[in-house]
Amino acid sequence: MMDKKTKLFIATLDPAKQGGVPTMAKFVYTEAIRDGLEPWPIYNIVRSFRQEKEPGTFSGVLNGFKAEAHQEVLYGLNGIGIDRVLPELEFFNYLLNLRVWKRITNEDGIFFGACGANLCMLPFALLNKDFSLWVATTLYEDKIDRVRRSSLSWKIRDILSLPILLWMEGFVFRKAKRILALSTYTKDCIMKKYGVDISKIDVAFYPIDSKSFYPIPYGKRKNDYILFTGRITDLRKNAAMLISAFAKIHEEFPWVKLKFAGEIPGEKLFRLVRELGVSDHVEFIDFVRERELLSLYQNALLFVIPSLQEGLCISGLEALACGIPVISTKCGGPEDFVVDGVTGYLVNNDDEGDMVEKMRAFLNMKEEGRKSLSMGAVEHIKENNSIEKIWPKFRDCFIL
Repeated sequence: MMDKKTKLFIATLDPAKQGGVPTMAKFVYTEAIRDGLEPWPIYNIVRSFRQEKEPGTFSGVLNGFKAEAHQEVLYGLNGIGIDRVLPELEFFNYLLNLRVWKRITNEDGIFFGACGANLCMLPFALLNKDFSLWVATTLYEDKIDRVRRSSLSWKIRDILSLPILLWMEGFVFRKAKRILALSTYTKDCIMKKYGVDISKIDVAFYPIDSKSFYPIPYGKRKNDYILFTGRITDLRKNAAMLISAFAKIHEEFPWVKLKFAGEIPGEKLFRLVRELGVSDHVEFIDFVRERELLSLYQNALLFVIPSLQEGLCISGLEALACGIPVISTKCGGPEDFVVDGVTGYLVNNDDEGDMVEKMRAFLNMKEEGRKSLSMGAVEHIKENNSIEKIWPKFRDCFIL
């Protein structure tokens, strides 16, 4: 056990956003407590996630606004949120409040990051902390589809900011003591883009707790719906393609439904469902609690990831742990856990025809074939994503 007085400062994203990165931070937070550390997540507060106005905008700064720190508890994380300054200009988000980051971290401890892209680690790099990080994706892959699909004004802003942000990303990777990538895809992107030495980078898959996600007997499952969970308003999730693919197989398999869980979409997806004539067979479910989510996984016939880009897709791993095969596009992270013919099937990125073909092949499969994929899914998680296998990589990063 480690010294209970040792603080672990975890730079991350605002937990109010929920999603993959706060889930990563919560895992590090929970396991660090079990190891006798005192974890403190630190993050910039994004007021829009809380339906609040940003105080540090141009007008706020002109009126004398100064960033401050706020101790708070969100979704089980006891952390410190820091006000952003000039959120309109992304490259300033960790610069103009750096004095607050310095004050909060001005003591001995371990410095670590649980990140999507690595920009939340910029304060540690600028303050010359000895830090390591767990990163889900590189910045360009994280932003490019949002840039392409955003409004003209935001597109211009992002294109002009991107060179500065990419330089910042490279600076963080160069300063890091140790890098844990969430997937092989992300590791390869980092090494290719920034020439990171292979000796300081490793893959740390997201660990799945078998006590939280587990299968029920095959014969007790409903097995009558295809499932996807996540933020479907994020255009990278490519929900429209999955709806369109589902509509093409609907007449052949009228007993199958399609369920989305995580949030209610905008009118555009509702209109698409109506236009394709599948309104009675597609269900959108808002945010669900963990027990409801578990039941959704356990009773699904199939889990589908239609995304354009994924650093990992934690929900796909959770589905596998519940014995649910996964069909996924070749979009990055899922290629580590979707093994053709073993845990599910891969399809070409954004290829609706290939998606339809793989879904049809799965639905035409005899029950024994589906059971075999279900067993392969559970075994894959046991062999590759257990906490016992993965957490030692984090302990190595925490050595002072």
